Amino acid sequence: MYNLEQSKAFHHQIQLSQSYVTPRSRAPLRLGPFEWVRAICFHARILWVYYVARSMIKDGVFDIYGYANRSWKSLYVTEALGGRVEVEGMDYLAKTPGPVVIIGNHMGSLETVVLPCFMLPFKEVAFVVKKSLRTHFAFGPIMRSVKHI
Repeated sequence: MYNLEQSKAFHHQIQLSQSYVTPRSRAPLRLGPFEWVRAICFHARILWVYYVARSMIKDGVFDIYGYANRSWKSLYVTEALGGRVEVEGMDYLAKTPGPVVIIGNHMGSLETVVLPCFMLPFKEVAFVVKKSLRTHFAFGPIMRSVKHI
């Protein structure tokens, strides 16, 4: 359940290439008139990612690698259901000593779970989150287990 090797290999790839584009081979499902199924599948699979993260916390194995793994799984789910991701400029993270501030185009909460898989190979990660997320019954344990401000 907690196989971290795939996400470690992904991090190694990110450190070498310092950029990422969703592979063309990861073609989205073609659902035609049942496109609404994609949203249901996405939310169900992302909830599973969170559920496993909570299980890892409970088992005491949710460390930086567990965080990276859950972030990578979120990316995988996003791409498997049609999301396309392109990340550039990671070379700046690699060559900049000390802390950095990343400001994203905030389109939802997805970047909060996907961005760590790109940043963790270079820097520690902390996000600014609303207090209500730290106390939320479902997401609170995860938010309290990783660095969030």
